[in-house]
Amino acid sequence: NITILVFDETFDNNQIGCGSGGEIVSIFDLRIIKPPVLLQNSTPIAVIEGYPFSLNIEQTEGFPIAPDDYEWSFDGTPISEGGSNPNISIYPVIIFTNVNRTDSGNYSITVSNEGGTSTGFFILNVLYAPEGVPQTGPFYVVTGDDITITAYTNIDGNPNPTSIWTKDNSPVTDNGRFNTSVPGQLTITTVISSDAGNYTNTLTNGVLISINNTIDLLVSIPPSMPRSVTVVGDPEAESVVLSWLNPSDLGSPVFNQFNVSIYTTTEGISNITRQVTPNNTIDTDYNNIVTINGLKPNIQYTVTITTISYDDQFGIIMSAPSDEVMFNTSSGAPDFLSTVLTNVNGNLSVTWYFRHTGGVELETVTVDCEEVDEYDSSGDNPLSTIVYCTSMSDCDG
Repeated sequence: NITILVFDETFDNNQIGCGSGGEIVSIFDLRIIKPPVLLQNSTPIAVIEGYPFSLNIEQTEGFPIAPDDYEWSFDGTPISEGGSNPNISIYPVIIFTNVNRTDSGNYSITVSNEGGTSTGFFILNVLYAPEGVPQTGPFYVVTGDDITITAYTNIDGNPNPTSIWTKDNSPVTDNGRFNTSVPGQLTITTVISSDAGNYTNTLTNGVLISINNTIDLLVSIPPSMPRSVTVVGDPEAESVVLSWLNPSDLGSPVFNQFNVSIYTTTEGISNITRQVTPNNTIDTDYNNIVTINGLKPNIQYTVTITTISYDDQFGIIMSAPSDEVMFNTSSGAPDFLSTVLTNVNGNLSVTWYFRHTGGVELETVTVDCEEVDEYDSSGDNPLSTIVYCTSMSDCDG
């Protein structure tokens, strides 16, 4: 027997032989039991999605080397050996047969032996190419408006993809009107006609392949307002003839309608709107002549005309209204506004309120149950007369 009174590092990893007569019959290995110390991997390990991956967690110190017990964890949750992914081999190796983006995270292994316990860890960062839901065009916009062109939605990728835009194969850069700060989107403010074209959005992050999608932008140019709106001749009591020249800018798509608005401030008189289909949409000097009916006599009206381009894609595109033109309809036949009947000692007092008197001084009013009564109707006061009833039947109805 041999007794070592102070067993220290001097004897660690040494051998002691035992025998007699110069012959060694037994050899003893001496080791100090130490807790395991595992290598820490603080820098994330980048792996491309779909590829295999394995890692050996090195034990830098400790005895014995083979642990009595060990356990792998993913983001703090224990994982078992032999799973579909990762498929953990014998200590201290972890194996992924097919890395998936959901495998990104913090991995740790806790080991123990007779001397104590230690934990090692590493961070797995799974990289994958850009992806997104492509949008379809074309996009439609009217000059002067703002528009956001969307090439992709639900954009993903690790690292985050960079969004690059080109127009007709030329780079698009941010400036006062173009904004590309949102990946997959391009915002254009105050669109001009030269903004029309093919816009391509490329998403790239340096992993495997990039993706791209091309969107067509179609720009509509509104037509200009009608020119030289004129009242032809003297307006009638219930109609007016208007003429105007086609717009100097026919628009794109070319205009296909006029909107005539006739309005008045006279109480009780309705405004009138008419849609007019042009006979000529090619000649800018073509003179349109249209009769508008449905007016009221002796009324001051104001007319404005707008040019309209209607298209299934762009919808209704309107010009600014033309300059206002005022006119007065003629008096025409007398027009009653209302009649008031009251009983005066068994007879009828009839009072007529006129909208206008037809522009003459002498009116003839026929009362069915009496006789023709003539009186001066000039002036603004209501007119009245007495109908004498010899019997109740004279004044029925």
